[in-house]
Amino acid sequence: MRTIHASALARWADCPRRAAIRSLDYVEQEAWGIRMTTPPQIGARVGTSVHSAIAVLLAGGDTGDAVAAIGDFLAERPDTELSRDLPSIDRAHAKAVECVAAWLTLPRIRPTVIETPITGYEVAGLTVVGTPDTIGTLDDVPVLADVKTSARGGGWYAPQFGAYLLGLPETPIQSVVVDWLIYGGKEPARATRTVLDPDGCRGAASAVLEQAGAAFARSVVSGKPVGLANPNSTLCSAKWCPAHGTAWCPESTLGKES
Repeated sequence: MRTIHASALARWADCPRRAAIRSLDYVEQEAWGIRMTTPPQIGARVGTSVHSAIAVLLAGGDTGDAVAAIGDFLAERPDTELSRDLPSIDRAHAKAVECVAAWLTLPRIRPTVIETPITGYEVAGLTVVGTPDTIGTLDDVPVLADVKTSARGGGWYAPQFGAYLLGLPETPIQSVVVDWLIYGGKEPARATRTVLDPDGCRGAASAVLEQAGAAFARSVVSGKPVGLANPNSTLCSAKWCPAHGTAWCPESTLGKES
């Protein structure tokens, strides 16, 4: 049975073909010409470092421990590809620290579970796995909380959160809390908090999982790649997609200059 990560569901609406890549095993990736060894992107590294720092704080650590966690993580991959917003590791470190400082201005969530994987469960012929950031309470209301970092903000993640909730049927979550930490531009990073309806998230996850399960089933019969490709996606490039220009996604280069 195929495994699908909850985080992949948020990508499915943009490009099902790209979202399906993580469900392929190494042999299949090699057969389709997919190389998963592209240099890490600095934006993703900053996001993970911020998550690590916030996990330290939620577990009772101090800000010094959190800042150290950021530095240690960013130093692990000197081959990281930099960006316009984050042109150096020092700049990335400073922006990650700003993100954590911005997060600390928000009302604090009292954690009960921090970054603990859900038990894999089966839907539509797929095994769903994933790791929520935090489960806890906010003003005594049980919540599932997630942190997103971005240079600009935006994105639809309801299916991801819904997939977590479907794997936690005995946990009485009343709200899904999303903390956006925006670090782009010359101004200090800022934090905004969005609250989503759990039932809406579950419905979004169920719909995407049904689509994904049907796409994988059709692929088994046809021998063709899974799902539709979206060559108009802003992430349709070799920088962002390891399947770009491969047999897995020939559509990615249609009408584009090589």
